[in-house]
Amino acid sequence: MKTIIAVLPIFIKGKGICSQIYYEDKIVTDRRSCENVLKNLCDANNISKKTMKRTVKSIIKIKRNMPWVIDQNHVFFPVTINVSEFPELRRGFINCNFVKEIEDNDVVLVTDERIRTLVSQEALNTNLVLANYLMYRLKYQNLKNFIIGDGIGLKAKILQDKGYKLY
Repeated sequence: MKTIIAVLPIFIKGKGICSQIYYEDKIVTDRRSCENVLKNLCDANNISKKTMKRTVKSIIKIKRNMPWVIDQNHVFFPVTINVSEFPELRRGFINCNFVKEIEDNDVVLVTDERIRTLVSQEALNTNLVLANYLMYRLKYQNLKNFIIGDGIGLKAKILQDKGYKLY
């Protein structure tokens, strides 16, 4: 799997709300929204989104704008990019491993690209610190056991515990 640097929303006439996925060497336009890209990335890595969100909420004690923890190389924090009536077009996600610095309301990536946001510098710094904390906790304190579910196996175990028969 290639390392994703950022997933940002974009509106393409005739297609609707899409996303631009920034890799280290290229930028790809995808028809899915940013949240769907990250959800599909979770599914590909056999991670339960619900369990991941619950665990992150209990660790960092916030309810909104939580980072998405997928693996050690993919911890994304949300940023507001656009003012729009569509919620899918407002928020993008940036990988905390590839942030070089934060200047005013801009996030400067390691690839020297500048992403202009509508978030204050203080809020950007807070989101980055929380995402880095989760990344280091994932690396060194075995947070992975709490985040990764067994996918279908996890659902089957829950059904067995409730007394349902599985065929």
